[in-house]
Amino acid sequence: MGELQRIIGLITDFGLKDPYVAIMKAVILNINPNVEIIDISHEIEKFSIAEASFILTSSLKYFPRDTVFVVVVDPGVGSSRRALIIQTKNFTFIGPDNGVLVPAAIKDGVKNVYEILNRNFFLKPVSSTFHGRDIFAPAAAYLTLGTPPEILGRKINLNSIVKPSWATFKLSKDKVEGYFVYFNGFGNASTNIPADEVSWLKYGMRVRVNIHGKASLIIKFLRAYSEVEEGETLLVTNSFGFLELAVNKGSARRKYNLKYGDKVTTSFRTHICYL
Repeated sequence: MGELQRIIGLITDFGLKDPYVAIMKAVILNINPNVEIIDISHEIEKFSIAEASFILTSSLKYFPRDTVFVVVVDPGVGSSRRALIIQTKNFTFIGPDNGVLVPAAIKDGVKNVYEILNRNFFLKPVSSTFHGRDIFAPAAAYLTLGTPPEILGRKINLNSIVKPSWATFKLSKDKVEGYFVYFNGFGNASTNIPADEVSWLKYGMRVRVNIHGKASLIIKFLRAYSEVEEGETLLVTNSFGFLELAVNKGSARRKYNLKYGDKVTTSFRTHICYL
C-alpha cells in the first residue's frame, strides 16, 4: 500500500432504498478505481449525529492505518456549515462541521484540520442537498490518490470547529455524567460512559438506575444478558466497552421511551448507580 490511503469507510443515514450510497461509491471509483470501500453503516437514524459519531468512534481500532472515513449525517447540508478534513495520528476523517467527526478524531489524536474549499475538486454542479456526492466523496477519493489536503482546502484551528456536548462525560469522586448515544437493533441503550472509568462498579452489584424524568430502577450490573430472566432489565458493559442499559430478549429503548441525548448520571455514593 505504501503511504497512500486506499481504504474508504462510509457512514451515512441514507439507508439503501435510495441510490445515494451507490452514487457516492460511483463518484469515488470514477476518481480512484483501485480504492476499497467499506460500508460501516448506512442505517444511522435519520439526522442522528450522536449515533453516527458513536459508531465511527467505536469502529476505529478495527480499521487499517490510513483509512479515510467519510461520514455524511448532515442535517445542515446547504447551510453555512463547513466541510472538513481532519487528519489524526492514524486516519483521515471527512464530513460536515457539526461535531460528528470530533470524538473519533480526538480519540486518535488530531494533527491537522482543513476546511474543504477548492471547487476544482468538487463534482459539478454542486447540489445544495447532496454534498456527500459532490464534495465529500470526491475529497476522499483524491486523498486516496495522494492529493495533499492543503490543496483541497485551508488549514483551520481545531478550536474553531463544532464540539458536541453529548460526546462528553464528566467524572468526579462522587459521580459520572454522560448521555445515551446509541441504540442498536435490539434496542439496547448504550451510554457514552466507558465502563473501565467507573472503578467501583463490580459484576453482580445491584445498582440504582434513574433515567432522567422517565424511570427509577434497581437492577444488577452483569456480564451477559442471559443472567436475568426474559424481560428483565440489567446494566452491562457492551462490546464497545461502554455502560449499556438492556432488557433480556427485549428493548430497553422502547420499554423506557429513551431518546438520543437523554442524560445519564452515575453516582459513586454507597455504590449506587444513577443513570
